[in-house]
Amino acid sequence: MRRIAITIACIALLAVQGCKKKDAEPFDNDPVRTITWRYLTQAAWRQTALEYQQSSGAWVAKPLPAAALSRVTTYYMNGTVTEVTGSASVSGIFDIIGDNHQLAVNKSVTYDFAALNDTTMQLVLPGQQGYTDTSTGIITTYYAMRMTYGH
Repeated sequence: MRRIAITIACIALLAVQGCKKKDAEPFDNDPVRTITWRYLTQAAWRQTALEYQQSSGAWVAKPLPAAALSRVTTYYMNGTVTEVTGSASVSGIFDIIGDNHQLAVNKSVTYDFAALNDTTMQLVLPGQQGYTDTSTGIITTYYAMRMTYGH
């Protein structure tokens, strides 16, 4: 009988110890891939800036289209992404590739992370990009496009 009581007491003690809340590990101690996923999926993103790169390497700010101003993009831990603009919603998939420095969306477009932290994400689409000035209709060729997002 005494052995049973001691066994029950030991099991209860182990159960209490196992249920204790563990201190959270500092976010920066996680592997890079985990940190990247956490930053990307922690909250919805809204685009705040749009820039194009000139041949000199300088970035030129361009106005955000009205649709981009209202668009909310949410990345989920299961690898899906949803963009909501007004009442319209579009879903897709994404992955973090290129030694955790690139974001692949729908297996067709790959962005480079220029910045990714708690408050800011900058995605760069390298390569020649055409930009049409809405007031003049003139098309200018740039060498990359950079989009900045915030929460």
